[in-house]
Amino acid sequence: MAPLPPSESPVILKIERLLNDVSVHQIPLLKSCTGPYNRHQELAKEIRGDLVRIERLLVTLEEEADDQDSERARLVVRSIFDQLSRKLDSARIEYRSALLTSKKSIDSNPAAIREELLYSKNRSAESTQADDPLQEKANQVTVALRQTTEMMKDEIDRSVLSAQLLDESTATLRSTTNLYETYSSLLQASSSLLTALEQANYTDRILIIAAVLFFLLVCGYILKKRVLDKAVGGLTYIIGGPGGAAKKAAKSAAKDVVQPTIGKILNQGTSSVLEKASTSTTPLSSQVTSVLAQTVVLTTATTNIISPASTSSASSSLPEQGQLLEEEREMLHEDYTEESRVGHRDEL
Repeated sequence: MAPLPPSESPVILKIERLLNDVSVHQIPLLKSCTGPYNRHQELAKEIRGDLVRIERLLVTLEEEADDQDSERARLVVRSIFDQLSRKLDSARIEYRSALLTSKKSIDSNPAAIREELLYSKNRSAESTQADDPLQEKANQVTVALRQTTEMMKDEIDRSVLSAQLLDESTATLRSTTNLYETYSSLLQASSSLLTALEQANYTDRILIIAAVLFFLLVCGYILKKRVLDKAVGGLTYIIGGPGGAAKKAAKSAAKDVVQPTIGKILNQGTSSVLEKASTSTTPLSSQVTSVLAQTVVLTTATTNIISPASTSSASSSLPEQGQLLEEEREMLHEDYTEESRVGHRDEL
């Protein structure tokens, strides 16, 4: 539904109707009134009430002008407000003029004055008769209003006190909330710190245990090298006695016997290699390889001989070991000679 035009607003129409009634009907009646005086007062009171109503409606119209959506509608309503305000001012001027004219007409009329006096006497008598019950009712109403006022003051004081208590409670709750938040953050930080300390404690224990074990191992190794090995060596030397010395002597004698034998074999092998190299077409490298192989075999045999000699009893004699070495040398020489013949035959 489309909004009404500003000129057709109910407030504007009502103001125009009241202004028209006051200007066209009520003010002329007041101006032409020559008595009685009560009639004059009734007309004046009615006009004053209508003017007050028009003034209130103009205030409402001004608020409507400020509440308009568009600037154009606001300007239209504002212009109508100004026109009606001017009409109200002119109506007030006419009202005052009509009031003075009617007052002068009543004062210049003796019958009206006499009637006014009679009316005032009757009114005073009626007011005197009705004064007692009205005064009593007024007093009762006044007392009730005073009691109501005192009760309202008490309620207002209580409301103010309740509002203050609510403000204090709100501040207390806010401070409590802040404290809880602070404690929560502290607890979280403490839990994380305790977790870190537990991990550090566990790591430190592992490192300490590892360091202690390493220290004990080092101490054990030092004790073994410095004490146990020397003690065991001394006990072995003491327990072995002459047998140990005999073993050392057997080893040294075996070396003295074997080393010349190995030297002879190497010399013979070398001379035979040189002779064959000069008389045969066999490559020198193969001959040298053969001699080296025999030397390795001889060395192995010597080791086998020396080992039993070092572990055998003291009853084994050195001549027997030398005889064994000589037999081994002859066997190696025969094997070498046989291999040389086979190689020469293959070459032919």
